[in-house]
Amino acid sequence: MELWTGILLGVVGLVVGGAVAFALAKKDASTRREEAELEARTLKERAELDAERIRSEAELSARDELLKLREEHDRRLDKEREKLRERERAQQTRETALSERDLALEKRQRMLQDVEDRVAKDQNEIRTSREEAVRLLEERRAQLADVAGMTAEQATTQLLETIRADVAEEEERLIAKSEENIRATVEERSRDIVSTAVQRIAASHTSEITVSPIDIPNDDIKGRIIGREGRNIRAFEKAAGVDVIVDDTPGVVLVSAFDGVRRETARRAMNKLVKDGRTHPARIEEVVRQTAEEVEEDINETGRRTVMELNIGKLHPKLVHLLGRLKFRTSYGQNVLQHSIEAAHVCGLMCAELGLDERLGRRCGLLHDIGKSIDHEV
Repeated sequence: MELWTGILLGVVGLVVGGAVAFALAKKDASTRREEAELEARTLKERAELDAERIRSEAELSARDELLKLREEHDRRLDKEREKLRERERAQQTRETALSERDLALEKRQRMLQDVEDRVAKDQNEIRTSREEAVRLLEERRAQLADVAGMTAEQATTQLLETIRADVAEEEERLIAKSEENIRATVEERSRDIVSTAVQRIAASHTSEITVSPIDIPNDDIKGRIIGREGRNIRAFEKAAGVDVIVDDTPGVVLVSAFDGVRRETARRAMNKLVKDGRTHPARIEEVVRQTAEEVEEDINETGRRTVMELNIGKLHPKLVHLLGRLKFRTSYGQNVLQHSIEAAHVCGLMCAELGLDERLGRRCGLLHDIGKSIDHEV
């Protein structure tokens, strides 16, 4: 009996131990599964965060690239629009010049017709005077024949001498009158040619000075331009060859130089630095160098456009470059390039009125001040 009881207790102990072991194993598996699920969720959340970050960075990069492309596109559009406006202005100027030339030709034809009418009138007066002289000659011939009893030949001779003197005096008077009328017409016509040529190309002018103002958004930007202990401003003056004036005037920095090309280069470079915001010496030298190349290209383009618009034929490339430099020079308060263009038009119009080579006249007028584009460095 005790044996069976011991066996039964052993079996029960084995069953209970197996149940406990099974329960512990099941709990351990459940714990490991929960830990695995937690780790999987953590990895998933981390992957989602990484994907969101990558997507945001990609969107920001794409947006920046889109903005850059849009700004480049806008700059190109503005440049093309400016070129189109310049071509339209040039076309309008040519059309206006042609219209005014037609009006001048019509006026000239009217004046020539008036001169011809006056000459015809003078000729009619001379013809009438001669007819009147012949009539008086016949009357006096008859009177002399009756009164003096002269022969017809004697009376004719005396009357001819008398009438010849009268006719010569009358002819001298009419010729002097005609010469006076022609002289007055010629003087009036000459003044009209010069005044018409000047008025046709007359334009208002603004005198350029040796200082160019540059707008500064705020004092922080002005401080960046100056730099620590004036480092940036000294680097800019050395690179551009100009003087930079920074005073207490809010929102303005002045660039000063007698050389118009240098002043324009410095003005453009300063505007670029203000927009960019980076104003360390290396960046300043790079921007000034790039801007100088742009200004040189603008000078060459201005020279080529001027030669093409005036239609004066081919010019040596150096002369074309010098013409472009005149855009940045002033003389007696007037832009030298604009003055040269107007002189070219005046010379061309006067040559056309006088029957000379109009194209050669424009060429001479355009180049008459070319030496003002050369400074002491040449």
